Amino acid sequence: MGYRNGADRERQQVIDFTNSSISIHPKFTGGLFYNIATIRLEHPATLNRYVQPIRLPRLSDNRTFEMMEGTSLGHHYNGTMRYMRNQILPHDNCLLQEYVCTNSFIGGAFCNRVDGAGLTVEDEDGPILIGFTMRVYWCDLNERDINTRVSVYRDWIVDHSDYVFDF
Repeated sequence: MGYRNGADRERQQVIDFTNSSISIHPKFTGGLFYNIATIRLEHPATLNRYVQPIRLPRLSDNRTFEMMEGTSLGHHYNGTMRYMRNQILPHDNCLLQEYVCTNSFIGGAFCNRVDGAGLTVEDEDGPILIGFTMRVYWCDLNERDINTRVSVYRDWIVDHSDYVFDF
């Protein structure tokens, strides 16, 4: 957890887990759908300025976050993490309702693939994880980046983790 930076223990925490600690969505068949899992760690993370919890959308939150600025984590370069801020596209411009698509034309594109990286937005209470990267088109400003929408999996997350959603 945190930021992988060689031997820097403040920025990076390694917590062991076993195969039996991984809960993969039962409908996942190796494709693009239901590609989500939870992992039960052997001990809690130590929170610091590099390792912090993130909020997920509330159970009652029906926002689409359209036209907001979404921030994604990119690949590190010369020891520095890279971030990208893209506009979140309306549902009509995305493949399915289960996805959140961002406009790489507004905000830029990474020239590397970062599957599973978080997509966050800011509201009055701070950052919210609304998606995680599923498909990024390399260096292509004319293609949308596709993220799996976290809110679609709220019930499954409740059943397979200790996360407590706000109402």
